[in-house]
Order: sequence, then structure tokens, then C-alpha cells
Amino acid sequence: RVLLAGKLSELKGDAATNAVSARKIGIQVDELDPDSLNRHDHKLRHCDIIIDAVFGTGLNKPASGFIEKVIDKINQFEKFVVSVDINSGVDSDSGQLMGPHVKSDLTLALACWKQSHLLHPSAGVMKETRLINIGIPEKASAEQNIRVHQCEEEDIKSYFQKRNANSHKGNYGHVLVLAGSRGKGGSAGLTALAVLRSGAGLCTLALPDTCQKAFEVHPMEVMTVPLPETANGTLSLRAKEPILDLLEDKSALAIGPG
Repeated sequence: RVLLAGKLSELKGDAATNAVSARKIGIQVDELDPDSLNRHDHKLRHCDIIIDAVFGTGLNKPASGFIEKVIDKINQFEKFVVSVDINSGVDSDSGQLMGPHVKSDLTLALACWKQSHLLHPSAGVMKETRLINIGIPEKASAEQNIRVHQCEEEDIKSYFQKRNANSHKGNYGHVLVLAGSRGKGGSAGLTALAVLRSGAGLCTLALPDTCQKAFEVHPMEVMTVPLPETANGTLSLRAKEPILDLLEDKSALAIGPG
């Protein structure tokens, strides 16, 4: 059964075509309006699943009036709710909740993910999301010059190639980390660990002298270099020349944390 939040006579395009097809195969389509909405409560109360397809990606303002009441009804009965593409009441581009919105148990993203599926607060009103192939070729999506890209395994796996058995850590780059200050040495340590976990063979952590002492007793596979510091425990300008010397044989530089 379909509960149409509007009039059959006002449907256009695909919606009109699908409404005709639904009725041909025996699916009942009931029109909803402000006066009849409450009379359909028993249908919602006794159904197994509610499919939310009130709005799509084109919504650009908060739902109000009659449509707001429809959304409230969907949430009221606490049935298993499936939203088509995005939840009604959600801004598909920003992930913002535009006012009254459907809370779904499952959201079926059509053809590709939208930002609302991945960003909060909208992602928080979707218990589960699944990507559904509806037959749109990848070439068609590429031609749209979409500027937002989700980083996936395929994008980065070429950077993590199988290592030659006849090699050593010196073959896989040496990163210099300039980080840390008094009371914030932890961020320097986390950065150094991230360098090693990302595949670098060697990591040298250069940090203020007082911070460096703590890392001398740490079991991390990281080399440390103490640098001149200010009275506040931050790197001093006197560290410039030692830093330039350290950079001479390094593959990359990470600077700033802490």
C-alpha cells in the first residue's frame, strides 16, 4: 500500500509513471491530506515496514505544515523505517537536519554516497546505510565533475606495495618529525608512531630538550634529537641550524603537532 502525501492528479514525470504502474499491478495508492491523515493511523500501526520516500536530494528548506505532520507520523509509530536515498528532512549536501526529519533503521543510498550519509548530524539519524546499484554507469557519474571524493582502499593501495624480501628499513624513507612542547609531548609521540605505521622505514623525532628526555626511555622504534628550547618549553629560533642539518638526508618532514 502507498500513502501519497499529495494528489495523484498532481504527480509528474517518473512519479506519475510509477503511480500508474503501481495501480495496474494492484497496489493501492491512498491520497493523504491534512483532513485524512489521522484516519490512516491504523494502517501505520499495523504495518511491518514504512518506506520513507517523501523527499529526495532536492530538498532545500525545512518541512512544514502538512508534510511536517507526515514526518511526525512516520517517527511516531516506531516501525522499521527504510528511507529511499536520503531521509526526508535531511540536506543531502551538508548533512544538516533541516528541521523535522525521518529517523530510519535503514537508508538505501542510490547509485552513490551523498555527504549526508557520511557526515553528522544527519548520519546519526540513519542506523544503517547501504549503497544500491540502480544501473547508472560509472562513466555517467564521472562526467558530472563531482568535486567531493571519498577516499577508499582502491585510492591508496598502490602506495603500499609488497616489500622486497632483500631490503631493510633504510630502503623505505626517513621522516623527520618536528613537534612537541612542554606538556604536549604526547602529540609528538603519536605523530612519530603514525609515521612508522604508514610505512616509513625510519623516523627521527626532533623536539624541545625537556620533552626529548621522556622519549629516551620509551621503547618506540624512533630516534630522538633534543633541540634548543625557549623558557616556555617550545622550540627556540636557535634550533634553526640544527633543523636544517637534520633535513639534509630526510625523505619527508612532519611539522607542528603539539
